[in-house]
Amino acid sequence: MQMRKPSRILIIDDEPSVCGLLKRLLTSVGYEVSTSNDGQEGLLLSRSQFFHVVILDICLPGTDGLLLLSKIKDFSPATEVIMITGNWTIETSIQAFELGAYDYIMKPIDSNHLFQVVEKATQKQALEFERKHLIAEIEFKNALLEEQKVLLEEKLIEDDQRIFRLIKEDIFIKTLFEEMIESLPLGVMVVDKNGQVLMCNKVNEIFSGLPKDSLIGKNLFKDPLPADLKPWHEMGKNFLSRSAYEVKVIDERPEKKRVLSITLSSLVNETGDSWGFIFLSADITKEKRIEGQIIQAEKMTAIGQLVTSLAHQIRNPLAIVMSATQCCIEKVEQHENGLRKYYEIICRNIRNADKIISDLLDFAKPKLLEFREHDVNRILEEICRLVRVDFSKNRIRILKRFEKGLPKILCDKESLRQAFFNLFINSKQAMPKGGCLSLATSYNPKDQTVRITIRDTGHGIPKEHLARIFDPYFTTKEGGTGLGLSIVHRIISEHCGGILPESEDGEGTTMTISLPAQSTNLVTEKVSVPEIHKDLSNPWSCPVSLHPSVN
Repeated sequence: MQMRKPSRILIIDDEPSVCGLLKRLLTSVGYEVSTSNDGQEGLLLSRSQFFHVVILDICLPGTDGLLLLSKIKDFSPATEVIMITGNWTIETSIQAFELGAYDYIMKPIDSNHLFQVVEKATQKQALEFERKHLIAEIEFKNALLEEQKVLLEEKLIEDDQRIFRLIKEDIFIKTLFEEMIESLPLGVMVVDKNGQVLMCNKVNEIFSGLPKDSLIGKNLFKDPLPADLKPWHEMGKNFLSRSAYEVKVIDERPEKKRVLSITLSSLVNETGDSWGFIFLSADITKEKRIEGQIIQAEKMTAIGQLVTSLAHQIRNPLAIVMSATQCCIEKVEQHENGLRKYYEIICRNIRNADKIISDLLDFAKPKLLEFREHDVNRILEEICRLVRVDFSKNRIRILKRFEKGLPKILCDKESLRQAFFNLFINSKQAMPKGGCLSLATSYNPKDQTVRITIRDTGHGIPKEHLARIFDPYFTTKEGGTGLGLSIVHRIISEHCGGILPESEDGEGTTMTISLPAQSTNLVTEKVSVPEIHKDLSNPWSCPVSLHPSVN
């Protein structure tokens, strides 16, 4: 343990005997004592080293003790000054205390009183030193804490900025991912391994017919689900049961008027474990439509080749039979009317067979078309005048709503009139008890087409037959050839147009025909049908067979 050094005391008094006495007394109790009998010498001595206590006589020759007190306190405020005097007044005490004196001792000096005053002065000074030391230590520690606080705040600010950047980057990546998912032309739905929907986009909302907010959080395996989610539900369950990586199905429901290709794939983490799966739904209605168009074109080509070959092979024997029958008729006696009658029946049916062959050849190898600018409203008006009397006799009203100022179309007037006429006749046959035939025309600037809508109130077409009505030889009419609507379809296709049938059994049929307006740069010249069918790169040039399920 470090020993505390004794306190140093300076005695300034002009009487050497007083200085000697006080020095002996104070030294005896452990103080280090210095003395001076001159005021100026004592002042210089007080400044040469630090004294804990100065015992100062108030009356010194050549100087004022109070002035000396003031100079000592100015130089060393921590030094305690005890004044000694033989004549102490109230005014002097007040002045001394105001200048910083600790206490005073009256002469003659009592040793016990001296010891008490000096001890209290040193104790007060020690306490003051301790207080200042503690204050300095506190200030130092506060400065350290403040510095650490600044460093910590800077670290916190840096961490906050780093966290903010990370959050911002995470939000940006998340936002970018969500925007990418929303921008995809595919329907996207993410499901965890328990079947809960985690995410889906707007396209999937359109495909499923259910709002996105009602899908998220729903369980595909447990929650009661609407019928619209049936394909996704069944795929998910089959997917889990087979532990497959990818499953693909085609959702083709006629009532939805859309064909979807739905692909289901596993979602795996970095370790290769599956944590869920993702549905990707694509609208392949157009692809299916084009596929149907290609099939239809291939049918037409095959039929054309078959008809041409059969016509040549059948007409030769028919010609021989016809010639032989005519010879028989000439040689039959006049009175054998019964036999002659049968020969005439044979000839009549041979002519009918030849007519059918001619129709087939016309269908398979139609005439060259001559395109000119025509007003579709005027063509429909001409057909209405032709059928008005016949339709009136059959109690069929014709309602017209033609848009004025339609752009002209490039068409072969005669073949287009034949197509419209065939549709009129079909509508008439669908209304044996009378009804209403509605005609409407309009222009669609989006795809630059003129649209013709022909709607009847007849018995309609069953859904199972609707997809086949343009197939050659398909008919439900007794005695029908099944070529009427096929010819209509072919003529519309030759005009780079499309035809869309819509019908409900017992509620009538609507045929919507779209023909390119005059602004579609068709060349006004004669064009053969084979040339049109070969141009499959033009979406208007392909035969169109549309079903409500692929609208």
